[in-house]
Amino acid sequence: MSLLAVAAPTAPVSADAGDANNALRSTAINLSVGTNHACFLSGGKVFCWGSNNEGQLGQHPADVLRSSVPLEVPGLTGVTAVAAGERHTCIRKSDSTVYCFGASGPQIGNLSSGITYQPLQVLTGAATVSAGGGHSCAVMNDGSVKCWGNGFSGELGDGSGSSSHVPVEAVPASDQAVAVSAGSSHTCAVLAGGSAKCWGNNMSGQTGKGSTGNPLTPVTVQLASGGSLSGVESISAGLSHSCAVTSSGAAYCWGSNMYQELGSSAATGGSNFSAYPVRTSRASTTPMSDAVGISAGDYYTCVMRSSGAVACFGDNAYGQIGNGSNGTPANQGPETVEGVSSAVGLNTGKEATCAISATTLWCWGNSSNGKLGNGVTTNTIVASATVATAFLPQAITFGSLTDDAIGTGSRTVSATSSSTGSVSFSSTTTSVCTVSGTTVTYVSPGTCTVKASRAAFGMFVAAADVERSFSISGTKPMARTSSPTSVSASRATLNAVVNPSGLATTVKFVYGLKEDLSDGITQDSRVDTSMKDTDVSVTVTGLAERSKYYYRVEATNSNGTAKGDVMSFTSARPVGVTVNDAAEFTNSRSVTVTVTGPTGSTQAILSNDGGFANSKTFTLTDASADVPWTLVASKDERLPKVVYVKFVSRLGSASTPYQDDIILDT
Repeated sequence: MSLLAVAAPTAPVSADAGDANNALRSTAINLSVGTNHACFLSGGKVFCWGSNNEGQLGQHPADVLRSSVPLEVPGLTGVTAVAAGERHTCIRKSDSTVYCFGASGPQIGNLSSGITYQPLQVLTGAATVSAGGGHSCAVMNDGSVKCWGNGFSGELGDGSGSSSHVPVEAVPASDQAVAVSAGSSHTCAVLAGGSAKCWGNNMSGQTGKGSTGNPLTPVTVQLASGGSLSGVESISAGLSHSCAVTSSGAAYCWGSNMYQELGSSAATGGSNFSAYPVRTSRASTTPMSDAVGISAGDYYTCVMRSSGAVACFGDNAYGQIGNGSNGTPANQGPETVEGVSSAVGLNTGKEATCAISATTLWCWGNSSNGKLGNGVTTNTIVASATVATAFLPQAITFGSLTDDAIGTGSRTVSATSSSTGSVSFSSTTTSVCTVSGTTVTYVSPGTCTVKASRAAFGMFVAAADVERSFSISGTKPMARTSSPTSVSASRATLNAVVNPSGLATTVKFVYGLKEDLSDGITQDSRVDTSMKDTDVSVTVTGLAERSKYYYRVEATNSNGTAKGDVMSFTSARPVGVTVNDAAEFTNSRSVTVTVTGPTGSTQAILSNDGGFANSKTFTLTDASADVPWTLVASKDERLPKVVYVKFVSRLGSASTPYQDDIILDT
């Protein structure tokens, strides 16, 4: 029931209660640990866990006697603050009304006995609320503080020392309270000027007035050195001690020090208590200067540091200080809680502590009645923080996707989850589109459906998947004519690159002897549906030797036809040898011998005799050459002159001889 009550005017007070009521700095969350139950506020809804024997979870005990996992309190919306007390719970709604439920009695605003598990309205005009041992308090919108419940120790602050089920004024509006913390049987408040006031049970000096004796009305928290505690930003009233954090980051505690819960061995009333605030320090030598929040529980205290770490000190019988052990008090000042980081909220109760980050709820200590929220109901000592069972919903925001053309190729998608966790994507239409990371790649025209998912993590259950669909329209293909290959005297392979743009595409090559292809011959091919550049080719035959041909590729799908550029090639001469371009007669012994070897030929060996007794070797370019040659004389000049050739490959092997003849007519 300690309240870590924040006084900063820029952050509205968020009052939480347990055996230490705790108002958190963060306005986004609200965490409260009570005696045997705990509650958490998110999105205007309240979730509670632990004991429900008095209906403090907002459920009928006949239905739920206890819960080791967080349960949503039925029927509550628009809640802005929650406070878990000893046997009851109070909430404040956005319309400034306060409701309480649990053990019947003045602490929930009625005089009946028994169980009131359905919220009962107590008052209106409240800015926040805090639930204590047997009483409750609220800071009103006008800056006053009103309390109701048990008042025998003066914890209501109205000076009567009696109980009241009707809220009574403890702090007038003229004092401008900004936070209140209802402890076990005393109460503390922070005023707008940074001072603190407490009232009620003071047997251990927990009101900080410098002496014992119960003040029935608020008294200012005094310093032993004189003057009052100033610069207070948050305050927490526990079982029998109180703590505060100032604007300088200092942490002060006063009251019972039986288990070193003040975080210091210094005490003015003997070794067991201090009626004045003492500075929390490590081993009494290093005062804390980075505190941003504090929560006083039952004989122990926890501090939230600016780094997001949590440190605790005091009684550790059930591992409630979270230092990895139990049974040994942390009497040397704050010890860091194992496993907690980036905390934005903290609350202590009776032998159990909880802290929260943006994504994770941790609890540690006594798990009896399931009050750690981790699924365990037995009395188990947890010496370090454990993650509570996921219970908060999360939702994915995934905007609509505009239609696109398949030629775009891909797109990037994004989505967010209310839990701030990362969203993953997948495709439910893999024949149309695929997904890798945040990139959607188009496969074919059609309807692409992308699914956004966010798995369970921390305190959040898995989000419902969100699907978004869009249409991918096809486009006409792309066609690019490529250079020919394997050109010979009578055949050639025509090549091209075609992208079908995701549609079934017909490809054809047109070739002919005219540059405008008006005499073109068509050779068909076929390309399946794809989004990739695809190599296509056809082999044409029956070409005329040594002729220049023109050709191009044409690709057609349901969206149109694309034509490649016109390219050309010249068909080769046939393999072999010709003299003077295969002329029949010559009147000169000087002739031109044209040689064309098989593909891969690099040299030609020429001779005027078939035995190659006298020969010359010539280098070929693209397996051919025009060679100047001299015909030799013969006994009978009337006979044809024969020229022989053998071709040499790049590997050195020679072909069988080829020959051609010509008649010398002089």
